[in-house]
Amino acid sequence: MISTFKSALACENRRTRLVWILLFLLLNEVKWIHTEESITILSGTCGDMYDAEYYESVSVQYDGSDVLYDNPCSVEFYKASNDHYLCVSGKEIKLDCDTVLEYHDGFVKNYIPPEKKMLCNSTFLDEWCPSQYQDNIYVVIRKPQRSTSDVIRLHVYLKEGSPYPTTQPPLGQGGKQQFSGPQGNYNVHTMQTAYPVQGNSAFGQNYSSAAPSNTASLPPPYESVSGMKH
Repeated sequence: MISTFKSALACENRRTRLVWILLFLLLNEVKWIHTEESITILSGTCGDMYDAEYYESVSVQYDGSDVLYDNPCSVEFYKASNDHYLCVSGKEIKLDCDTVLEYHDGFVKNYIPPEKKMLCNSTFLDEWCPSQYQDNIYVVIRKPQRSTSDVIRLHVYLKEGSPYPTTQPPLGQGGKQQFSGPQGNYNVHTMQTAYPVQGNSAFGQNYSSAAPSNTASLPPPYESVSGMKH
């Protein structure tokens, strides 16, 4: 009797533990599906660096009510592999006319134009991906040290792609090579080399081939010139 009760109690305990394990896994799966990593740009996060291969996809946001004491304020995203493009696109961008939003690759450029620049009257949400071999990008905000009405919501992510040609037609055949890039596939048409031909033009002029046919008009070889006595 006691042995039967102990067996039933042990079975119930195992069943309870199994239910808790399944519930834990289910809750974490739901959290993973519905929660996106988010980074908020604040005065204390200017200059921070983030591994894009760790996040893969991350939301970057900034509200103008936060006063940025660094001008410019930048955050960097980097990757180590060349298997992906490192891209950024906009979700929502509203800029105060004293604020400038920029995208840079390689380093923050203060004295030359950035790769992408947005003002209050020229914002865009388009995807921007530098070269596949560029291993870092910067999101840069330039604004005065005061509260503004800015609303910035960006998406930074890795995107697959290859710059190598997928087809290699022979040259001079009028074929085309296809390249794949961050914006899709591109066709590059080959060109044939033109050679001069001998014959009459439509204006009655005679055009000869590139090489002179009369060898007597050629200058003497170098050896004969160097052997001449003065």
